[in-house]
Amino acid sequence: DLGESLFQFNGSSAGLFEKHKGGEVVSRIKEQRGGCETWVVDESDPSDHDDAFWEHFGGKQDIAEGDSASDAEVDICHKLYRLSDESGELTFEFIAEGKLERTALDSDDVFIIDAQHTIFVWIGVGASEQEKGGAMGYAQQYITENHGGLPLSISLLQERGVSNDQYKRIL
Repeated sequence: DLGESLFQFNGSSAGLFEKHKGGEVVSRIKEQRGGCETWVVDESDPSDHDDAFWEHFGGKQDIAEGDSASDAEVDICHKLYRLSDESGELTFEFIAEGKLERTALDSDDVFIIDAQHTIFVWIGVGASEQEKGGAMGYAQQYITENHGGLPLSISLLQERGVSNDQYKRIL
């Protein structure tokens, strides 16, 4: 980040998820500034603007080998929030972070799961009309407050229609 210019460096072993997430961060910063020059420096595909990037580090040097973990092996930190009106008022509370368990979901409530690249709204079969009605609004507000308004997708999941593969993907 040079103020007027932003560089995104993709190491030769960077996975697709890492490159995409880096691009999201650069886009958010560019948008917040009302525009600036952006460059992607790809270690495995050198280009003319690479020198401008490397001069800020005293010139190009050898880069230590990174972990060879694939995108599937990257430990993603999910966050779980509950939307409930059990107390008589609609409340939105943080429940857990990290590796989430299916048992954390309660059929009587709505849950918002932040999977970093997507926000999942899980609606339990016993969720009230107030909880169901507030779910998407809370998800959109959550994105604005916690992801700088990035254009993340929101996926709606009804408890009865969620397959085991989907649970594996989101939890």
